[in-house]
Amino acid sequence: MEKQNAKCREKYDKEERKRLMKLVDTAYNNDPRIKAMREAEAAAKKAAKDAKKEAKIKQAIEREEAQKALEMEK
Repeated sequence: MEKQNAKCREKYDKEERKRLMKLVDTAYNNDPRIKAMREAEAAAKKAAKDAKKEAKIKQAIEREEAQKALEMEK
C-alpha cells in the first residue's frame, strides 16, 4: 500500500513540477522586463565585440605603419 501511495505521489509531484516549470517559462518569456534585459545584454555583448574588432584593426594598421616607417628609414 505504501509503495503504491509513494508511486502515485511521485507521479503527481513530477507532473506538478512540469506544470510549474511551464508556467514559469511562459511568464519569463512574456515579461517585458526580461525582454528588455536580454536586449540590453545582447547590445552590450555586440558593443564589446565591435570594440574588440576595432582595436584589432587599429593595432594592425599601426603595425603596418611602423613597418613602412622602418622600410623608409633603410
